[in-house]
Amino acid sequence: KKKIKGAEEAIKDTEKELEKIKQEGIETQAITPVPKKQREKKWFEHFRWFYSSQNLLVIAGRDAKTNQEVVEKYMEKNDKYFHADLKGAPHVIVKNDDKEISEVTIEEASQFAGMHSKAWREGLANVDVYWVKPEQVTKEAPSGEYLPKGGYMITGDRTYLKVPIRAAVGWIEIEDTKIPMCGPKSAIESHSENMIEIKPGSVEKNKVAKEIKKELEKEIERDIDIDSLMQILPPGKIMRIKSF
Repeated sequence: KKKIKGAEEAIKDTEKELEKIKQEGIETQAITPVPKKQREKKWFEHFRWFYSSQNLLVIAGRDAKTNQEVVEKYMEKNDKYFHADLKGAPHVIVKNDDKEISEVTIEEASQFAGMHSKAWREGLANVDVYWVKPEQVTKEAPSGEYLPKGGYMITGDRTYLKVPIRAAVGWIEIEDTKIPMCGPKSAIESHSENMIEIKPGSVEKNKVAKEIKKELEKEIERDIDIDSLMQILPPGKIMRIKSF
């Protein structure tokens, strides 16, 4: 009887140990952080970018290197080139294979060129932007003149537009993935169900970016990298006009 009783107690002790190990295993799994899957970025996210209402890709340089790439690597004969009439503004192109670029896309690309110029940082209400054909953009200076490093000469007539310095933030779905996008209001509302309108203001960009991140994550239903969001916003302080 003593042997039977001892065996029963041993079995109970073993069962308790197994249960303890099982519980510890469950707890360990519960607190182990699951690594976040990083979204693979598209090639154009190397630049400033947005898709127009016509669904044409518009890209702009971020710095001297990407500015040069926009013109010398990515600009093709069917595209259009845009530039704010301010020193230091980025080169902007509308990528186009075979569509006729609409007046709406031209207006949106002009606004994009304006919002990423120093006009935003200086708090201007509007700015003049011009557009030309790719063949009008050259690195060859007229005889006796000199082009600075990274500079280009525009030949022939330019078409000017005066555009407001405003923007909107929303998202666009590309290959079943929702990606945050910043651009002219008309372009954003053509792709995104909701948006946040912004203009030059007095609030630091990182503070506004955190607020936008929080609201966009509810729409996109996944984490958004704050640095990536900062990169798509215009340069300078911001004021929110209207939210979702």
